[in-house]
Amino acid sequence: MTELRRTDRALDEMRADASAGKGLQTGLLDGNQVLDALDDGVVLFDPASGRILDANRGASRLLGQERSALLSASLWKLAGTPDQTLSRPDREQLVETARATGKARFEARYQRADGQRVWCEVRLLCCEPNDARQLVAVLRDIEDVKARREAARVSDERYRGLVKNLPKSAIMLCDHDLRLVLVDGPEIESSGLSKEEMEGHTIYESLPADFVTLIEGNMRRVLAGESFSAELPFGPLWYTYHYLPIFDDAGTRVLYGMILAVNITERRSAEEALRRSEERFARIFQSSADAIIVTDQSDGRILEVNRPFTNVFGWERYEVIDKTTVELGMWVDPSEREAVLSELARDGSPDYHERPARCKDGTLRQGTVSLRTIELEGVPCNLFTFRDTTAHKQIEIERERLIAELTARNAEMEQFTFTVSHDLKSPLVTITGFLGMLERDLASDNKEGVRSDIARIGSAANKMLGLLSDLLELSRVGRANNAMENVDLSEVMRDALELLSGPIAERNVVVELAVGLPEVYGDRVRLVQVAQNLLENAIKYMGDQPHPKIQIGVRADPRYEVCFIKDNGLGVDCRYVERIFGLFEKLNPRSEGSGVGLALVRRILESHGGSVWVESGKERGSTFVFRIPRRAPPIQSSLHPGGLA
Repeated sequence: MTELRRTDRALDEMRADASAGKGLQTGLLDGNQVLDALDDGVVLFDPASGRILDANRGASRLLGQERSALLSASLWKLAGTPDQTLSRPDREQLVETARATGKARFEARYQRADGQRVWCEVRLLCCEPNDARQLVAVLRDIEDVKARREAARVSDERYRGLVKNLPKSAIMLCDHDLRLVLVDGPEIESSGLSKEEMEGHTIYESLPADFVTLIEGNMRRVLAGESFSAELPFGPLWYTYHYLPIFDDAGTRVLYGMILAVNITERRSAEEALRRSEERFARIFQSSADAIIVTDQSDGRILEVNRPFTNVFGWERYEVIDKTTVELGMWVDPSEREAVLSELARDGSPDYHERPARCKDGTLRQGTVSLRTIELEGVPCNLFTFRDTTAHKQIEIERERLIAELTARNAEMEQFTFTVSHDLKSPLVTITGFLGMLERDLASDNKEGVRSDIARIGSAANKMLGLLSDLLELSRVGRANNAMENVDLSEVMRDALELLSGPIAERNVVVELAVGLPEVYGDRVRLVQVAQNLLENAIKYMGDQPHPKIQIGVRADPRYEVCFIKDNGLGVDCRYVERIFGLFEKLNPRSEGSGVGLALVRRILESHGGSVWVESGKERGSTFVFRIPRRAPPIQSSLHPGGLA
């Protein structure tokens, strides 16, 4: 039970006694255990003179005088120094109020016996209705209250002055009953509130209920001594509320809770707009079909990458964050990075460039690269965009290859048509001519001439048959190949040498076959044809070499298996090293064969993705070199070194 309630209960009992006709007798207060237990002072006095008729122990303690001394004193004269004594009109007004309403109230500074003065709140009670001959005065020490009021007054002036210098703000002070003792600031009216309707009222009486729900817990926390800040809405507006406890001079007790509200609606709107913008950027960033890298402009370290980056280059996000593209080895030529950044500094945004970039597995991806400067969370950044064009580039390369191949085939077809018409025409002319001679020899019964004519016609027909057979074989290359498989070139060479064992023995040719020829992926039957034609050609053009020799070996190459067949025969004039691979080309018209063999070799090797050439000089022998890919990969793009931008 609070002191105020205890005092009021004791006084209620006194008034009850008075109403029962017992009246208020002198000495009633002295020895009253209930009243003596009160901290408040209670006195019975004559309002006309102010003389104290009775007093409890609380009054003696409060005023610092024994009860006997108080009984001779005047309540009116104890109140303050002579210049602060209540005037007669004031006393009469108080007595009249007590008689009319049953109670009155005033504050006075009472003089204690030890010379100290104490501020008291004095309540005057008229215990008998309409009878003001004797009044009860209840005195309560309000020194602390006065001190708080003074502190509040000073704080009021200080905080009101503070808030006037803070635009878009408001200040509120509340006591432990959550009563607003100070309200000020331009934001009070801006938020639709009234300072006059708020000061002196509790938050429950002066603020919207939904807002009270938001701040009530915070206000109790600040009154418990916590300092903190919180962002909360008030209707459509947003504020940062700074909660600060106001302590007494000793710094031990919280007198008030101060709430400084600063309008942050514009900032919140800007932040929300920025958040939406960043969300849009994030959606575009992640959904872009291009690989994107965001780097810190100051040191080049990667801040962010999108999903297409991980898909294209093979790194996971965690593997590249805080690393540079140089550290990752993405630049084929690291100097390109400086060139791109210099272009950015000069022009603001480099044009799109075709550049390769190295992936995690070391392969190169060709792409169209651009660079822009952006700002993320206040940090200047470079945004690299890489549009992967590897597949497109491969298609372009394949298209160019096909165009070149078609051009070559057309040229070859023209040459083929011309050559066939020329070379087939020769035996036909021979046949036609000897048919006429045969007719004349038959008419003249020249039997020897007839036999000669028939032999010449047969030879020409056989030559034409050989030409047609070779042409048919050439046309089949690339269209009617056998199954592709892994083929050991050592076995291929041995098979070809076995087929040519007769001519080799006849010419006493020494053949040196290197050990461990490589294995290739190809058509075994066709590759035996290649070896047979090249070996046969070497044997055929040995000339008068007394010690004919053929060497079969390999050369090192990073992409191909390269083999050579070297002889010490007549050699080929450097002017004809390309011509000899043409159709029906024979440097010696009197030599055996149709001139299709080397053309057939070239066609077979090209169908395997390889090629053939000759290294020679007249009278220096010939070295025929051919190469075949080590395996049969898909068509590769020939990407040229450049750099990632």
